[in-house]
Amino acid sequence: MALVLIIGVPLAVWGTWLRLGRTPSARRWASGDSPERSMFSIPFFGGALVLIAAGALAHGVRALATVLTLAGVVCFLIALVFGMLRAPAPAFLKPRWYREIEKRTPTKRAPRKAHSVAEPPAARTAPTVEPAWRPVRDALRADVTALQPEGLVELRADAQHYVLIYHYGDRLSVDCAGSQAWGGDAPVTAAQEERLLALGFTTPLQRRREIETTTSYRCTIATDRPEHAQEAADLAVTALSILGVQPDAHLDQVRS
Repeated sequence: MALVLIIGVPLAVWGTWLRLGRTPSARRWASGDSPERSMFSIPFFGGALVLIAAGALAHGVRALATVLTLAGVVCFLIALVFGMLRAPAPAFLKPRWYREIEKRTPTKRAPRKAHSVAEPPAARTAPTVEPAWRPVRDALRADVTALQPEGLVELRADAQHYVLIYHYGDRLSVDCAGSQAWGGDAPVTAAQEERLLALGFTTPLQRRREIETTTSYRCTIATDRPEHAQEAADLAVTALSILGVQPDAHLDQVRS
């Protein structure tokens, strides 16, 4: 029983920390490929081990031992069915903060793709670049135009507010700092997220079945049109503006 407790207690504590999601790092699993592992497998399997071990130790009090053992079996079944087998879980078993994310950005269980490409919605709001942002946009557009395949341009205000533009294959990927709600870097409000999604950005929950999953908001642009660099630069500076960055702030722009 000691070995069971040695394994079960750390798993239960770690799983509880993940489910509580009190910090961005504790919520990072929400943007991963297998959130069920952190949401159900780790905490409930750990809880099952602790409860079953406690039931064995309480063998002298039969009623208590029975209750603890049955509770452990229930926890094990939850870990198995909803964690390992990934059966659709009822809402009440999910953390409240995770349910709020699902309401804001419904998850689409798409099949895995050869490349991490999330198609933007067919209809989206065109980015509006304010006059004060145009010098920044023009400098960014020049770097994006010069990007080679596998190249990257980064425009960063600070650790919480940045955009990255990747060139891979026949596409550009515009990545904006993700929300702390799922473990990203930026303190994004629901209103800000709504504006980003209207521009065509997707969330990690919508890209979950792709090979590469990050915590960022992402919008992809085909490079077979002459205006692709302009569109990417417009999206990038508009995203920073939505996140509250001012055009006269110190911005580091790096191309690699």
